[in-house]
Amino acid sequence: LEAEQAKRAELEGLLSATKEEAEEQLRTSLAAAEAAKESLQMELQAAKDEATKQLQSSAADVEATRSSLQEELQLARDEAAEQLRASGVALEAEQAKRAELEGLLSATKEEAEEQLRTSLAAAEAAKESLQMELQAAKDEAVKTGQEQLTEAARE
Repeated sequence: LEAEQAKRAELEGLLSATKEEAEEQLRTSLAAAEAAKESLQMELQAAKDEATKQLQSSAADVEATRSSLQEELQLARDEAAEQLRASGVALEAEQAKRAELEGLLSATKEEAEEQLRTSLAAAEAAKESLQMELQAAKDEAVKTGQEQLTEAARE
């Protein structure tokens, strides 16, 4: 009985030591896992910060390009409006000339009508020419803007 009790006490001592070792290993593993988790969280935060920085930089580049294109478009619009005003002035001048011609004509009705048709055709041709120049200026501004947007998107 004493031998059995001694053996039992010895086994309990070994079991207690093994349990303490296991608990120590578990604590060590938990500490290592926690350190790894913190390291991964820091790496993730650094990656998030870098992505945010790049996104903000890209947004600023796009905004600058958009602003530049808006300015160019406004300049093209202003130029087109000026050309349109100039064509209106030219048309008014043609109309004044026509009225003057109508008042001064002493030739036959057929001659007067022929001169009037010529004046109107010239005025219409001038108007169409200015409208084509205006459209070409608008098309060029849009093309330039699209090219700059494409280049900005590539960058």
